[in-house]
Amino acid sequence: MILALVVLSVLSVLLLWPLTFRAELTPEGLYLAAEAQSQGLTLKAGGLWNSEGFFPQLSFAWTPQVPTYTITFTTDSLSCVLVEPGQVLREGDLIGYASLATRERIAWLEKRLPKVEDEVLRAEVQAEIERLRRESEIRALIPGRVLTVEVEQANQILRVRIQLKKP
Repeated sequence: MILALVVLSVLSVLLLWPLTFRAELTPEGLYLAAEAQSQGLTLKAGGLWNSEGFFPQLSFAWTPQVPTYTITFTTDSLSCVLVEPGQVLREGDLIGYASLATRERIAWLEKRLPKVEDEVLRAEVQAEIERLRRESEIRALIPGRVLTVEVEQANQILRVRIQLKKP
């Protein structure tokens, strides 16, 4: 047992893993344990020591780590969040709008744009649409699969947090 604790301690120091020691006196005897964790790998060494002897325990577990990115933005309406879990995003994909009023204004202008016959006026409307897009559209800067979409309300603002799995 002592050897297992020493080996775990040495590994912890060499690999720069944080090490946790625990000693607990129970009705069954003295329970000693050491645990080290890093990047999804957990090593545990310990055991129970009582009048009947020492009963060692050694275990390890590995949980695969999924590399992720987080995209955050704020908006004023849930309808401005345009992504859902499972969706695959490419760089530049539209994921939301900062404002519902601006989203509706863009849609209104785009609907009327084909009906504008005057080229100068058409150019002005197109320029307004582009300006509104630059100010309000939120686009993915990194590609990946959407794992979760979390929305938290703070007063009148919604904070949106999108977890993406790296491609």
